[in-house]
Amino acid sequence: MKIRNKAIATTLIGASLLSSMIPVFANENPHKDKDLKPVLISEKNPVPVLINNAPDKNVNVNIDGKIVSFPDQKPILIKAESRTIVPVRFITEHLGGKVTWNDDTKTAVLELDGKRVELPVNKKYAKVDGTQVELDSSAKLISNRTFVPLRFVCETFGYDVSWDVKTDTVVLNKKDDNIYTGGSKYFDEELGLYKMFGNVTNIENDTILVDGEGLYNKIRFNINEDTQIVDLDGKKLSKEDIKELSKITVYHDQKMTRSLPPIANAQKIVVANFNIKEGKISQITDVKNGKMFLIGNMNDGINFNITDETIIVNEDGKKLTTDDLTKGAEVEVYYGNIMTMSLPPITNATKVVVK
Repeated sequence: MKIRNKAIATTLIGASLLSSMIPVFANENPHKDKDLKPVLISEKNPVPVLINNAPDKNVNVNIDGKIVSFPDQKPILIKAESRTIVPVRFITEHLGGKVTWNDDTKTAVLELDGKRVELPVNKKYAKVDGTQVELDSSAKLISNRTFVPLRFVCETFGYDVSWDVKTDTVVLNKKDDNIYTGGSKYFDEELGLYKMFGNVTNIENDTILVDGEGLYNKIRFNINEDTQIVDLDGKKLSKEDIKELSKITVYHDQKMTRSLPPIANAQKIVVANFNIKEGKISQITDVKNGKMFLIGNMNDGINFNITDETIIVNEDGKKLTTDDLTKGAEVEVYYGNIMTMSLPPITNATKVVVK
């Protein structure tokens, strides 16, 4: 009788322990990677342990356009914290840093580009160059490996971090000193897309090469049936409306190849198409910032400003200077829609072809 009661008590305790364990991964695995096992965290034991024969979950890591292959332990997504953790040594060395381990304090020490990060296990804080920083997720020991929060580590070492929900991929891109994110010049928070401003310098099939400002100075964009193309007023256009030298703004996600120039998919393109005027230069005027020339007469002509961004070439594409713009020269001028209301109107010349 006592033996039976003891068995019942043991069963109840086991059931209670099982009910207190919090599953971190749902039963979903689009990639069917059997190397990664999910993590269960017990209320009595906050250190995650790998559970055999349980549903698995695959998380990819993309660094500067390339999927990183982890040799043994894979990245782990802790759903309860909405955080991805990765093996500290592999990810840090892949970024070009080094890792040491302080066994006395159970702390991983990461060093990269003169920056030092200390991550103690199971503590929701880190020290960056000696200054304590609060964390949403702590470093963890799993199967004798130290796992660290990926976003915190990579952002600390100068990487932009985003999540591609379609492919379960963490996307990392090294920041440049002139790049702004978070709703500023090169990121649109409303659309959740990056922006590039520039001019189309090459068109090949369904791709355009854009020179300008963005995550890179040059990016080649794929245009597909899902790409939205509009003018400045929001009027729908087609890809045939995009011409070489068109001034455009391209909205795109962070995924791109590691080629030079990188290749990305254009989600939306806003086109500021150019007008073209041909004729002879009838007048040249020195102005504060350079030169201005007139095509036509004072009643029906247009004055064109030459700016630092104005391209001046001959018909063969050879670069010229403002000295090649002389009175009586036959020219073809590319310009936008914005001009003064003076007579004659004044606008900036985007490109001048001297014939």
